[in-house]
Amino acid sequence: HLRVLETGREILPGDKLFPTEADVGEDFVLSAPANEDVIGQVIAVVDGVYVAGRYQVLAFNRGKRHGLAPGNALGVFDRGMEVRDSFGAGTGWLSPAVNYRRIRLPDERSATVLLFRVYDRMSYGLVVESSQTIRLGDFVAHPRYGHREAGRENYFVR
Repeated sequence: HLRVLETGREILPGDKLFPTEADVGEDFVLSAPANEDVIGQVIAVVDGVYVAGRYQVLAFNRGKRHGLAPGNALGVFDRGMEVRDSFGAGTGWLSPAVNYRRIRLPDERSATVLLFRVYDRMSYGLVVESSQTIRLGDFVAHPRYGHREAGRENYFVR
């Protein structure tokens, strides 16, 4: 007999139950990657689908070569869409622009993943938090991506 107390996903007829062991290892330490410039891409969702959410496993195209290690946390980001700028600079809020130039919206953080298997050129991570759907092709980066204080000195005038 089995009693399910909590589940993150549906249980379907025919699903199998296996004992599991946590093979974490003694060197598993929660941390941010040493390489702050690491940028990678979601290349697969382990269940073979195109979208993922919390508690799913993702594969990335970055690994030990790029400064990643088991226990590193990464942010998953949705690339900003490219849209038409219908209100060009200097035309005012109410008067539409005539050129409709294309601009890219800012990237938006959609999830946080925790790496548990890291190979030379790829790694696997568990989605521990997500605010939106994660898609194949979304990019992963250091958790502070987009929050660096670069250029801050330009805002202070002496």
